Amino acid sequence: MLQGGIETDTADQLHDRGVRFHESLVEASGNSFFIDTIKRVNRVRRLLSYRSMQDRQRYTEHCKQHLNVLDLLEKERNEEASEELRAHLRHTLDALSNISNILKP
Repeated sequence: MLQGGIETDTADQLHDRGVRFHESLVEASGNSFFIDTIKRVNRVRRLLSYRSMQDRQRYTEHCKQHLNVLDLLEKERNEEASEELRAHLRHTLDALSNISNILKP
């Protein structure tokens, strides 16, 4: 992804990669409530992903954040991974305010 896929992948491909990342993390918890919730959130997120596709640079940052979380989990540094995931989610929420004009029909 960091070596060019962000610029060349379709909106569907980029969205699906994000969905797989988030759902895989949640599925690892084994918590059926969280699994169902992330699937519902991802269905809503699809619209946001397509509308915000104009700013692909943010996908580079998201990809780096995802890789950092996975690296921490692999090293069993779960508390740090949790903090990184929180920061990732905060970053995403902040980004929504920056793309609010794109989201208007």
